[in-house]
Amino acid sequence: MRYTPHIKQTPSDIRPAYNRTRSAIHTVMATGAFLLTGIVHAEKIQASEPVKSSLTQSSSTQDSIQNLLDYARNYEGVPYRSGGTSPGTGFDCSGFVRYVFDRAEGVSLPHHSGSISQVGTPVALDELKPGDLVFFYLLQKTVSHVGIYLGNNQFIHASSNRSGSVVVSNLKESYWTKHYISARRVDAIISNKKHLSHATPMPLHSPSALPIQHGA
Repeated sequence: MRYTPHIKQTPSDIRPAYNRTRSAIHTVMATGAFLLTGIVHAEKIQASEPVKSSLTQSSSTQDSIQNLLDYARNYEGVPYRSGGTSPGTGFDCSGFVRYVFDRAEGVSLPHHSGSISQVGTPVALDELKPGDLVFFYLLQKTVSHVGIYLGNNQFIHASSNRSGSVVVSNLKESYWTKHYISARRVDAIISNKKHLSHATPMPLHSPSALPIQHGA
């Protein structure tokens, strides 16, 4: 941005216009719309790229979570099968969760519910958000079942002893309330598209952490 004086103008004529220009530049800087770098005077002004909004990044993650949930709901009613990993063969609980995360968002999770329960960050039951993973014990006091939280106390999972298929259940049901263990948040993993099949498991920090069973 440069002010070019007209012929016959003196320095005293130029200064008011220059001051107005400089004031306008300071106003732009104050809005936060740009990060201005370089030398600020009549000869040279360099502007960096516009500052990226964290709101946009957050919105992108939310879109990924919603896509994940929509994809999971497509498989309601698919039969349960121990060790099953696809709609054609049927799903067990961890096979269903792994399939959804891989196909919907390209995220690879460990093979068993116990290992999956060490991924991401712990989250309290009263702070659950859609896309969080919820964990339960079935027979012994060990992590042996996993589902995907949908919101409004609902979660989707491949159930062996309740329906024999992929089904939506309610965390407030007495059975699931009794058998609930913990939850993990994996939105950062989805955002970064990390592949965790061979990652070193993160230790559980939840005070309710229980022994892990590699069965489901």
